[in-house]
Amino acid sequence: MKTFIGRERELSYLEELYSTKGVKTCAIYGKRQVGKTALIQKFCEGKRSLYIQFNNASMYENLKSFKINISDFLGHDVGDFDSLGEYMDVIKRICEREPTVVVFDELPYLISEYPASASILQAFIDVGITKTETMVIICGSSVSMMMEEINNVNRPLYGRFMSHIELNPMSLRETIQFHPGMSDMDIVRTYLIVGGIPKYHNLMDKDTFEESFIDCFLGFKHTLLDEGANICSEGLTPLRDYTSLLTCISDGAVRQNHMADKLGLSRVTVKNRLDRLESLGIVERVNPMFDSPSKPVYRIRDNMVAFHYRVISNNEPLFRNHLKSPEDRFERLRNTVNTFMGLMFEDVCKAYVEEEYITEDIGRWWGRVDEEDVDIDVAAYIYDGHATRTMLAECKFRNKPTGFGTLNELQNRADGIHGLKNTFYVLFSASGFTSELEEYAEDNGIVLVDLKGLLGRNVE
Repeated sequence: MKTFIGRERELSYLEELYSTKGVKTCAIYGKRQVGKTALIQKFCEGKRSLYIQFNNASMYENLKSFKINISDFLGHDVGDFDSLGEYMDVIKRICEREPTVVVFDELPYLISEYPASASILQAFIDVGITKTETMVIICGSSVSMMMEEINNVNRPLYGRFMSHIELNPMSLRETIQFHPGMSDMDIVRTYLIVGGIPKYHNLMDKDTFEESFIDCFLGFKHTLLDEGANICSEGLTPLRDYTSLLTCISDGAVRQNHMADKLGLSRVTVKNRLDRLESLGIVERVNPMFDSPSKPVYRIRDNMVAFHYRVISNNEPLFRNHLKSPEDRFERLRNTVNTFMGLMFEDVCKAYVEEEYITEDIGRWWGRVDEEDVDIDVAAYIYDGHATRTMLAECKFRNKPTGFGTLNELQNRADGIHGLKNTFYVLFSASGFTSELEEYAEDNGIVLVDLKGLLGRNVE
């Protein structure tokens, strides 16, 4: 069994809530595979806890799960009941005996199949367990539905889950412990593919990125080969529309009108489909910084989905042809994989800025400078404790040190943006910097961040 890693803040928050008197409630939500269930199970260790798992199935099947979970907790067959309310009465009696943590995992599945279940859970919290020390945790992967249930004043659970945790993918630094045998560069490479999802990092467990990649994507097990496609196949109907949109984005058609034209769909349909993908954390809408007149664009936000559509789907024979050795196929894919990593490296750099600085706003910028379409990888308004400053940054993921050319290019592009004030520059480079640039940067307030900086290894 893999060791539980990270999530110290979330566990501390849950423990603090658990220590309060009376009934306590918490909603935990986040994309699938982000580690919600593992977090809850870790928190429940050593506590009297009843875990109810719901599935994307019929009400009959979910009631059967109720019976199995409760019977397992009690150590004997609880019997068959015809309604959810009867099973909740059993849980009420369990909670009256002694303090209990009751977990309803993937609650949106139950509510979708049986909407009245939200009212039954409301009554359980408001009336059934008011004189107990019960802690109720609800959990779900459908972030939009979880937010609707707990924040919409017209929904039964409104006001019942004031404590909540949105569980996000782990940061680069938080995933270091998953890869004790890897070099810093290989840790970053791994992160750029699997994006901070604990389950995926546990699977990429070899001592090098190449070995892990071959094992998970090219070997006979290929445990992660279809994961990006699987993420998009659950609950998206009609699936063809969604996969076509993701293909468009990965091919460079990143504006709504371009997607509509290419796919022959109405712009309303495209907007609705994109809104759905955005609610699931699969894509994101990106607006240019600094009041740029450029139109917003869409990008695939989920690393594994982006890897599927940018790399796997365009190179299916190399991934699935087991007549050739995995090592040979990896060599043929190496440049394509490196190009993908370069695109995703910007996200790691952006996360670093948000972690190290007080950001008032952060994003990207693109526009025209000297009759040429250009962009800046990371742009942000930073508060330094006294005033707001403008940060402009470039991100380079390549196999040679970054030099003056990158700094000069960044400064030239900045000159084409009107109204910038109090600006400073940051360069990120996976392969470090030339000695000349390092000397100049130290004397001129240019911030240089290498792999050690990104991983937090140069913090004294």
